[in-house]
Amino acid sequence: MYRSYASLQAKKIAYAFTIPQRETLLEELDSFNAKLESVLVANDRISGLTRQSVSQPSKPRIPKSLLHFWRHADCMFKLLSEAWTCQCKGLHCTKLWLKQRVVATVDIKVMLQFCHGARKCVHIQLADDAFPGSGSNSAVSIRLPLRPIGQQNAMPSVTVQQASCFSKASANSGSVTMTRVSSKVSWASVQQQPQQQLQGSSPTIWDLSAQDLCDTIKMADKSIGVGECYGSLTDHSTDRCYTVSNVSDPSASISVAPDAKLCDILDGSIPVILTRMQRYSIAATLASSLLQLETTPWAQSWESRDVHFAHDATLEYDKPFFLIRLDTTSTTKDDSFKALGTLLLELCFGKLLDQHVLWQQPAFAMAKTNPMVRHFVAHEWLKEVEGEAGGQYANAVKFCLQQAPTSLKDDKWRVEFAQSVVWPLQQCHESMQPSRRNS
Repeated sequence: MYRSYASLQAKKIAYAFTIPQRETLLEELDSFNAKLESVLVANDRISGLTRQSVSQPSKPRIPKSLLHFWRHADCMFKLLSEAWTCQCKGLHCTKLWLKQRVVATVDIKVMLQFCHGARKCVHIQLADDAFPGSGSNSAVSIRLPLRPIGQQNAMPSVTVQQASCFSKASANSGSVTMTRVSSKVSWASVQQQPQQQLQGSSPTIWDLSAQDLCDTIKMADKSIGVGECYGSLTDHSTDRCYTVSNVSDPSASISVAPDAKLCDILDGSIPVILTRMQRYSIAATLASSLLQLETTPWAQSWESRDVHFAHDATLEYDKPFFLIRLDTTSTTKDDSFKALGTLLLELCFGKLLDQHVLWQQPAFAMAKTNPMVRHFVAHEWLKEVEGEAGGQYANAVKFCLQQAPTSLKDDKWRVEFAQSVVWPLQQCHESMQPSRRNS
């Protein structure tokens, strides 16, 4: 007993003499723990950044041509409306086809109906896009794919040279001469031109603003083939020139297929079922069209009742169009983004907002036409989008309903809208495309 007690005391005495060594070991251990902690913190930070870069890809750069397309669309509407002076302009609607823009081209496709019964599908395109070799500041003649109208129509021919400034035209009974700064445009009768000149390699171009567009199309009804040019429309304030080409067969009359509204398709009035890929395609097209046309007279209210499709034997879901009157003016709508957000919700689930389950409650049913109540129902419906269509689609709808720009005075909102709505919806549509495998 005494020996064990003495041994314990001896160990205590020896332990007391090793205090400095133990403190050194503890300090070294603390330093290693600190290094380990810093390594773990850095690893967590790197892992978080890696997950963020994978889940949130960088936003793409939007081409300026797409952001500035609305300026050309507004100019095309003004020139087309000014050239069409006949009273039939206010009697019929113009059909404007919508499309996603993946290339930097400035063009639109419309169908016009005139008082002489002709329906013409025309393609309006910026002259520089149709002919990349011709610059806007060059002093060379514009060469367009136009076949001169026959002699029986007695249409004058004109050679146009580009210039930066224009002056008013003077006319007399024999000929018409337009004088421009550092350029000259001379008109001559077709009968006075040799036949060899009509068959030359330098076709002429008609100025469609010289007379009523309805009369011009009527006179050139059977002379302009598919892909040939009726003439041009020039905005003298910006020196932009747009070619107007025929895309319909002059020998065959255009039969108007029955129109189907998107609202009638979604509520089941028309027995057509849109697949998820088709609905995503329509959603991406409408979002891209809002970017292109908002703040211009082409823009509509962006509701399902304003979106039309040709529906004959099959539904042309990839060619939606608006029906627009050319006698309207440009109006800015405060609810365009909310209306598009609601439309994206309807395309996501394949049914109208009026068919939501909340309307079955008496309190909501009594206020079904109230805009604030409808907006509340859309917000409640938004909670189900991510589980139905994924995060990209949900974020696009959320931007339209909750983060829409408050001012449309400049083009800054277009960049944000293109990155937050147009691009994600295009990604959703592309993800639904069947994979291409090499055989």
